[in-house]
Amino acid sequence: MSEVPQKPIDIKIRWATPYDTVNFAKFVQKTAIGEMGYMTMGSVDEGNLVYYCGKLIQVGKVVIAEVSGRIVGVLAMDKGTEPWAPAGQYFLNLEWFLVLEKFRERGTAAKLLEWLEGFADEHSVPIHFGLYNSDENTKVLEMFMKRKGFTYMGANFQRMPSSGKQEEFIEE
Repeated sequence: MSEVPQKPIDIKIRWATPYDTVNFAKFVQKTAIGEMGYMTMGSVDEGNLVYYCGKLIQVGKVVIAEVSGRIVGVLAMDKGTEPWAPAGQYFLNLEWFLVLEKFRERGTAAKLLEWLEGFADEHSVPIHFGLYNSDENTKVLEMFMKRKGFTYMGANFQRMPSSGKQEEFIEE
C-alpha cells in the first residue's frame, strides 16, 4: 500500500508582535504544558503565562509559524547574558521550541530555526538551546542541533518534589 502524499501547505514564518501575546500563550499552554507534559512547576497561572509571553515578545525574539492565521509552531528566545560579560553583550536563550505534531514532518521546525539563525548571524548573536524534555524527542532534538551546526554542551536535570505545597524558603 502506498503512502498518500501530503497536500502542500503555505507555512508563513514571521516575528511575533504584541497582538500575538494571548494566542502565543494559549499555544504554549496547549503544546508545552498540555500535549508534551513539560512543566517545571506544579501548575500554571494563566495570567502570569500571558504576561511572560508578552515580555518575551517585547524583550526577546519570538518567531511564529502559522498556517491560515493559526499558530502551528513557536521558537521563543529570551535575551540572556552572563554576569561577567561586557555591557551590551548577550545571547539568545531558548524558552520554547514548539511545533504541532502534524507539522513537524513538514519542515516547520527547520524553517523557524533558519529564520532565527539569519537574525543571529546578521547581528553576531550566539544562540543557546537547552534540552528540557525527557522523552525520545531529546535524541531527535540533539541530532537536529548537531546537523544545524550547534555544539552539544551538556544537559539539564530536574527533580520535582514528592508531594505537598511549595513553602517559602527564602527570607526577604
